[in-house]
Parts: sequence; C-alpha cells; structure tokens
Amino acid sequence: MPPVAERHRDAGVLRRRNPAIDIARGIAIIAIVLGHVDRGLASAHLLDGTSATFGDWDRFLYLFHVAVFAFLAGVFVRSAAARQGRWRYLVSRDGLFLYLYVLWSFIEGLTKVATAKLVNTPTSLLGVLDLARPIGQLWFLPWLIVVTALAVLVAPWRSRPRAAAALLGSAVVSLVFWGSDPAWAGLQGLGLWVFYFAGVALGSEALMSALVAIRLVPAVAITVAGSALYWLSVFTTDATPPTAVDGRPVTVATVALGFFTSAVGLVVVLAVSHLLASTRACDWLAFVGRHTLQIFLASITFASGMRIILSKAGVDSPGVHVALGTIAGVALPLALWWLLDRIAFPWLFALPGRRRTVGRSAGPVPPGSVVSG
Repeated sequence: MPPVAERHRDAGVLRRRNPAIDIARGIAIIAIVLGHVDRGLASAHLLDGTSATFGDWDRFLYLFHVAVFAFLAGVFVRSAAARQGRWRYLVSRDGLFLYLYVLWSFIEGLTKVATAKLVNTPTSLLGVLDLARPIGQLWFLPWLIVVTALAVLVAPWRSRPRAAAALLGSAVVSLVFWGSDPAWAGLQGLGLWVFYFAGVALGSEALMSALVAIRLVPAVAITVAGSALYWLSVFTTDATPPTAVDGRPVTVATVALGFFTSAVGLVVVLAVSHLLASTRACDWLAFVGRHTLQIFLASITFASGMRIILSKAGVDSPGVHVALGTIAGVALPLALWWLLDRIAFPWLFALPGRRRTVGRSAGPVPPGSVVSG
C-alpha cells in the first residue's frame, strides 16, 4: 500500500472508536463490581475476610482495576478539551461530576437509612448530609473533579516540559500517598494520580495508534509474560494496592512493588483488550465498557440488594452470592439506564436538561473511567 494511502487508512482507523478501549473499561468495571461484592460478603461474614486467600484475591483485583480506570479517564482529556475548549470542558465535566456526587450520595445514603437493619454499614440522616466523607465508591467523583481541574490548568499536552512536570509531580504524589485512605472527598485515591496524568500526557491518538500498530504475536507475548509477572507479584509479595491497605505493613518496598504491579496490570489489560477486540464475541464487553458510569454509580445498591435477597431466602453459598451479586451489579444498572432512557428521564446519570445519557456520548465515560472526555 502506498505511504499516503496507508496514512489515510490509519487516520480513518484512529477517527473510529477503538473497541479495545471499551473492552478494557468493561474488564475494569466488572472487576470493580466483583471486588465490591466480595468485600460486602466479607463484611456480612459470608466470606472469611481475614483469610490469606481472600486478602490475596482482593489485592489481585485492586492492584489493577482502579489503575486502568484512572489511566483511561485521562486519555481522552486532551482531545475533549481541544474539541470543547479547555474552560468549557472543565465546567461541563466538573459540573457533571459534582451533580452526580451530590445526587448519588443522597440516593445511596437514604437507601442505607431506609434499610439500616439490613445493610453492612448503616448510616444516619446526618451522615447522608456529610458530603465531605464520600459513601463507598463515590469517592471517585471528587477525585475526578480534582484531577480534571489540575489537568486543564496544567495542560500537559501543550509542551514536553509541561508533560514532564505533570508526570513527575503526579508520580511523587502517588508514591507518597500510595495505599492511603484519608476518607475525605478529593483526598482519596491520590495514589492514582500518576496513571491519570500518564493518560493525559499520552492522549487518545497516541494510545489508539499504539493499539492499531501492535501485531498478534507481540500482543500475545505481552499478555502471557505480563500475566505471569502480575500473578507472581500479587501472590508472592506484599505489593500494596494504590487506594487502600488491607492490614499488611506499608513500606517503601511494598509501595514500589505495588506501583510496578499496577503498571504491569494496566499493560496486560490493554493487551488482552486488543486481542479480544478482534472478535465480535466480545461486543457485549465493549457495550459494558461504554456504560461504566451507570454501572459505577448504581452497582453497589443493586449488588447489596441481591445479597440481602439471597440471605433472606436462606442462600448462604458464597459462590452463588458472588456470581449473582456481580451479575446484578453489572446488569441491573444497565437495565435502569435503559428504562430511564426510554422514558426520557436520563438525569440519574446526566445533568438535567440533557436529553441523552452520558453512556451515549461521543467520548468514554467512567471510574471511574466514570470518566473521560
């Protein structure tokens, strides 16, 4: 193929949405729901949360899924800011995240108040009003508000010195606060900064170019070698996850191992997603990845509801709880989104006044990435 024609072909590929990115987001959100289900079962004493097996499995999930979300949340910032204008983009994104944070804090909080005798972590009406302390997974929204504002202010894509400064500064913040959980809005998830700003600095075009360029054999090699390395690091070391500690000592060595393991996990998920993108059998996973915001916001409510229903029905099999809880946490938020979209009331997932849900927007959404441009 002539060089000019090849460049046009590649440009056309880059303009289309790369299914590998949606698949990566789908993998990450399912892992997040699974992690929440497992922790909920441990809190309800349906799983032994103190066992070494549970601890290793928990770290297996939490060492990669939030890193993937943080990275992909940053990847589309550059193109979205260029398309909308930096300040308009900042107002629209942070306005959305703030709205959703307040709305879902009340939805989840009031649900917990109403079901205080059934849930693992009941709260009070006063606790619902305490927006400075996020409920559950909702900490990711204030996190997005902060990093989005910083990304727009610094604009790492404008020059290499800016990109280098953003990467260096975010790496320092991540390593210093890796594994910490201050429990205050905007201060949780500081360990994820480096992944987010790496995505911002790289940008969507560079990532898509890399995914298009990688061939089958290298992708398989990265997947196999990276998976083995990730598995070895999780199950033979005390690598610390970026967002929360599990009772194990946090040292310089465990933080370094955690940072390395999360980076490997991110690369493996991208490589696996690239391989899966070649088959239509994974279209469902890409669909899940295009609606991570809806799943992220509503998953805990539905997964907890499933656990309560199964427990009241006398079901105590951990396997059944894990399977049905995860399915409920993924499928029921999608069903809710579909229903609200059909009745033209999308505003549990979008700012009032917008007729289309975030899940249908041109750019990817989350946490996560709840998330992106």
